[in-house]
Amino acid sequence: MGNHSFSHQYFTGKNPEGLMADILRCEALLSDYPDFRKLFRFSFLAAGQTAEAVTKCVRS
Repeated sequence: MGNHSFSHQYFTGKNPEGLMADILRCEALLSDYPDFRKLFRFSFLAAGQTAEAVTKCVRS
């Protein structure tokens, strides 16, 4: 099981801190599941259209 963000918003890259907060909010809910792994996929597969800062933030 991986993370897909809590709010499932289309992230434009203008607020990487907000994205990380949203990812961590979802991670807190998912982390108790036995099959949870730290995997993330952007909502709407938007990684290619998202600012590089956001992509780096999520991958770290």
